[in-house]
Amino acid sequence: MFVEADADVPLEYLGDPITHPLPIMDQLQFDSELMGPGVVDRPLLYMQVTRFKCGGFTLEVKICHIIADARGVVQFLTAISKLARGAKQPSVLPVWDRHLLLARDPPVPTHIHREYEPIEDATQAEYDMILKTPPANLVH
Repeated sequence: MFVEADADVPLEYLGDPITHPLPIMDQLQFDSELMGPGVVDRPLLYMQVTRFKCGGFTLEVKICHIIADARGVVQFLTAISKLARGAKQPSVLPVWDRHLLLARDPPVPTHIHREYEPIEDATQAEYDMILKTPPANLVH
């Protein structure tokens, strides 16, 4: 989702230096109540450019952490800034090797997941909150 906005105040109105929380933050942002809670019914990427009366601008970026980590976001924003400055292509090209994420068919586990094995030591059970929870209340 991409939003363009205009603010009828100069950038200086936000203070010098600009620090969080901004005095008019709720007036600058797109109405997030229109989007659902959590990840459901929210865009995976939200960008808003706000132009100020003085000619300055701010860029707001919200990205779903499920699809990108901080390093990926930095790489993405760096690519956008280079393209905005006139580059023909970003210096680091995107990788579309999604086949690397596919499970083998048939699956071939390469790691023993001990977290799924039953605990045989009963003394451990009295300290474990999951083991104290009735099995009918657990979702696996």
